[in-house]
Amino acid sequence: MTNETGSGAVWLASQSARTWAALGDGERAVSALRRAEELRAAMEPDDLDSLGG
Repeated sequence: MTNETGSGAVWLASQSARTWAALGDGERAVSALRRAEELRAAMEPDDLDSLGG
């Protein structure tokens, strides 16, 4: 597994959850949401987070 830091990793997991939900796969959507929660809890800002937005 790679070192996932910053808000980008959280954003990608959240978008994955939205995609799975739109496709009707609730199990994968919930799994992706859990991953986003884990990433958010462990988030360390990276160089891109300092740009804002």
